[in-house]
Amino acid sequence: MESRHLFNTVIMVITVTTVITVITTTLRQYYNLNGKLVMPLYFKFVYQFDKQRYDTTK
Repeated sequence: MESRHLFNTVIMVITVTTVITVITTTLRQYYNLNGKLVMPLYFKFVYQFDKQRYDTTK
């Protein structure tokens, strides 16, 4: 029973790592093709997210 749980955890970690790698590779290729478009959108998204997170003080 314990080994099965460990096996499931290992599978989950491998899956997450694979997904992150695929997303990163895709984003990098997309950035190489459309660098001027992607980075402003990405930073705008991150900025909006951070602004929402930090504006809770108001």
